[in-house]
Amino acid sequence: KIYSQEHFQHKAEARFLARKEQLDQVVYSLLRLEDGYLARELYLRISGGEANFADLAANYSQGPEAKTKGIVGPVPMTQAHPALSERLRTSQPGQLLQPFQIDQWWLVVRLERYEAAQFDDNTRDRMAQELFQEWVNQELLGKVNNLS
Repeated sequence: KIYSQEHFQHKAEARFLARKEQLDQVVYSLLRLEDGYLARELYLRISGGEANFADLAANYSQGPEAKTKGIVGPVPMTQAHPALSERLRTSQPGQLLQPFQIDQWWLVVRLERYEAAQFDDNTRDRMAQELFQEWVNQELLGKVNNLS
């Protein structure tokens, strides 16, 4: 840890900025359905206040999020499908998105919380550790290649 701080901490902020998108996290509610008409109906029930997102997700969602009443996260923004990530990135917390299709799935999504990564002491140390680990891996690879 000391070595990584002494030799790589000066590069930590640049590393953070390069990886910020991967470090930002989101929490969102998700309904995943194969039936576009049902997705639209459930969207209208939620937006009209007739139904609770969590209850509908538990009863209708066809993915693993059904077990968590539709809640996904906190997860890195990049963990989601790129089309979903883009919609989440441009949404406001509490915003219910109209149904949209990704592959065979129709999604109804509500952004619950966006957690922007902060460049604090812990993050600085983590970025320095990552840079150190990359350096170690490169050095080892160089030594192995020289032996071949």
